[in-house]
Amino acid sequence: MDRLLELQEAFNEPGDPIDFGCSLDRQDEIIMLCEELNQNKSICVVSNWTWWDIKSINVDNSDKEPITLVKADKILFDELDRFPVFGWVRTSPLVATHFKCVFETKNTFYILIGPGTRKNIAMDNASAFF
Repeated sequence: MDRLLELQEAFNEPGDPIDFGCSLDRQDEIIMLCEELNQNKSICVVSNWTWWDIKSINVDNSDKEPITLVKADKILFDELDRFPVFGWVRTSPLVATHFKCVFETKNTFYILIGPGTRKNIAMDNASAFF
């Protein structure tokens, strides 16, 4: 039962507030800025998001950047229709950030709308649902 509680907390409990994300009224502007950065990369707009810093207990990552993902509980727009509107998504790892609201992965710009939170998640918890 402890494992289920641990997974529930990892997946549903909010983290600490983070100074990242933009207002919905900037969505079109940020989409255009992302297209200027790389017009071949898809765009997904999300809200109700949490920035996950992944902790690995088996590997010494002291000299490496942490793996970072975003879990968003509400998809507002997905350019490629990979995810249903109002569905949820967990991103692939962070490649870069832009404009204090864009989380870039290998294939996608995620525009983070509204306030979000940040928390540490164990690797096995982050991958348990996927």
